[in-house]
Amino acid sequence: MRRQGAVSVGKRLGALVAVQVATAAILLAVAFAAYARLAADLAFMHRYVLAPVEAISEAMEHAAQLKLAAEAAPKRPPDMTLMTNWARDVGHFLERYRAEWAVAGNMTDDALRFRADRCDRAHGADIVHQTGAVPGCMLRA
Repeated sequence: MRRQGAVSVGKRLGALVAVQVATAAILLAVAFAAYARLAADLAFMHRYVLAPVEAISEAMEHAAQLKLAAEAAPKRPPDMTLMTNWARDVGHFLERYRAEWAVAGNMTDDALRFRADRCDRAHGADIVHQTGAVPGCMLRA
């Protein structure tokens, strides 16, 4: 005799499979969300942490070359070409840091004015050709 309200084995197995499929779908959704977050964090690290570290590393290499050149030849003045290139590279890095890091996402009037002034200076001094595109110039167009 069958009891009233009893559930068959087939229905129980069907419910179990449905719960397992739902659990797998939720876990996959969480995994994709975590992967997207990880990719965003890695992109942030590459753009705002590693790229400036590479620029600082290049500037430090130029400084080390300048120091070695000065120590290797104490009878003559340091290599002025190397010294000029190093100063130019450090200046470009500082300008790029200030424009891209400090104010690139800032939409205040002061930041917009700074980017507009930098864009005008870049066109006048032909810095765009030497350092690449100036991000502030695109905002005024």
